[in-house]
Amino acid sequence: METVYIETTVVGNIAGRMHPEQRIAAKQAATREWWETAQARYRIFASVMVVSECGDGDSAAATERLRVLDGVGVP
Repeated sequence: METVYIETTVVGNIAGRMHPEQRIAAKQAATREWWETAQARYRIFASVMVVSECGDGDSAAATERLRVLDGVGVP
């Protein structure tokens, strides 16, 4: 099984509202589609920095971003 390291933008594209701009919303949709099966196909990791960044900002949004990281390894 291959290993994939994700960065903060991936988590941001998965969590939260769809962006009103079509081009950005299309990237969000593609990332969300990939994520639906990614954990079954890859060993997924995120750095401590990514976890920290996802926990910053608005508490409700941070909670949603951190929920995306449930089950993701942190080396």
